[in-house]
Amino acid sequence: MEIGVINGPNLDRLGKREPEVYGTQTLADLEKLIEKHAKAAGAKTRSSSPTTKARSSTRSRSGPTRA
Repeated sequence: MEIGVINGPNLDRLGKREPEVYGTQTLADLEKLIEKHAKAAGAKTRSSSPTTKARSSTRSRSGPTRA
């Protein structure tokens, strides 16, 4: 079995940006932890991160824009 892990934008900043809020674990630390648990379950992992920043929108497709 293979488990795909899709990381969101800015996770490469984990452990660096506001560690008092987000903690000190880095993305590499989390990937190693996921690999360890997957291996114990007899699975492999594949990780990917987006190469561009995601854009978020609070607008509804059918409704008016809110300020």
